[in-house]
Amino acid sequence: RYAGIMTPVNINGLSPDEAANSIAKFLKTYIKNPKVQVTIVDIPRPIIFVGGAVRTQGQIIIAPDTTLLDVLSKAEFTDNADLTQVRIIRHELVDGKDQSVTHYYNFEKFIKAKAGEKIDDSQNPVLKDKDKIYVQPKVLPGTGSIGVFGEVAHPQRDIPLRAGSPMTIREVINLSGGANAT
Repeated sequence: RYAGIMTPVNINGLSPDEAANSIAKFLKTYIKNPKVQVTIVDIPRPIIFVGGAVRTQGQIIIAPDTTLLDVLSKAEFTDNADLTQVRIIRHELVDGKDQSVTHYYNFEKFIKAKAGEKIDDSQNPVLKDKDKIYVQPKVLPGTGSIGVFGEVAHPQRDIPLRAGSPMTIREVINLSGGANAT
């Protein structure tokens, strides 16, 4: 941009020296002897988002080996948490397209194995940058339901309302996979 050129140069995955050489090579078309220096200003840290029946909602910085157990322990799931229906929403490539995919985990099979049964490690996945975790609150029978339609990832007809504290619009939209970009 400094040279008045708005064509992007892909430097993803390159070291600072490799990135500088790549940019200089591109600029040789426009400038006789370009001198390029690339410096890393900040390294983005991977974060996840957690909400629902937890005491600490919002962003949490994670390490490369952070698991669902680590996050739910830090966020402190409540007594009202339904750990049999923990959702992780992440972006994945599906048929070559980046899509939001929801995975369901029965976390109780990991933390409360029945006598004589093995702990199910598959219910404690390693988390990835930008994962969204939602811990479903327990639903008491007969409290009713709500439908969400329109510009959401997964329109739903019957989302059960929980007893006790009221649900917010944000929670209901998140239960439908979140709002679409449009």
